[in-house]
Amino acid sequence: MIKREKFKIKRKKGRVANISLILFSLVLIITLITISYAKWTTTLTIEGTAIAKEPELPVEPVKPSTDSDRFTTNTSFATGFFGIETFKVVEDTVEGNVITTKIANGTKTWLSSTTTATFTLEIQNNSDSTYTDGNVTYTKEDSQGYMNPTTQTLSSKTVASGETVTLTCEVKLKANANINIGSYVLYKIEFTSASGQKQYYYYKILISE
Repeated sequence: MIKREKFKIKRKKGRVANISLILFSLVLIITLITISYAKWTTTLTIEGTAIAKEPELPVEPVKPSTDSDRFTTNTSFATGFFGIETFKVVEDTVEGNVITTKIANGTKTWLSSTTTATFTLEIQNNSDSTYTDGNVTYTKEDSQGYMNPTTQTLSSKTVASGETVTLTCEVKLKANANINIGSYVLYKIEFTSASGQKQYYYYKILISE
């Protein structure tokens, strides 16, 4: 009887060890799957906009003048009815590889007026490499149709180390008291590295208030 009791104890210990190993393996597998999924779904949220995390273009915005507190320039906004100011730029903000120009809607009436504004942004290549095949596209979030991009161009399709390239974009803005706060146009600047990898920088024009 004593021998049989000892044998049972050993079997119990073996079962516990096997169960522990199985549980550890399951936890490890679940952890790896979770990490992989998190990397696959990583997004960058800028001013309420979720942007897919993509290879960043190694550039920095260049201020138009040393005493400027902005990184972009824009043409004057036309005045609306009765001399009411339609829009005004609040500020430029930089977060990661996204620069945002925030605009305030100055129209307080239901009367609508349309103005076309041109924005420019200069960025400098801070890497030791040359980037080619420059291109710019846009997406927008504007259910009312009050923000309508008309043209967007890059000054060059190639930017060497230390050189700059300028984005020029024209947007038709319809001023109205009912315009949705949070409406925006998002420009995606794309260049290709020497290794063939596409890298990106973003410029966003946002109705912030």
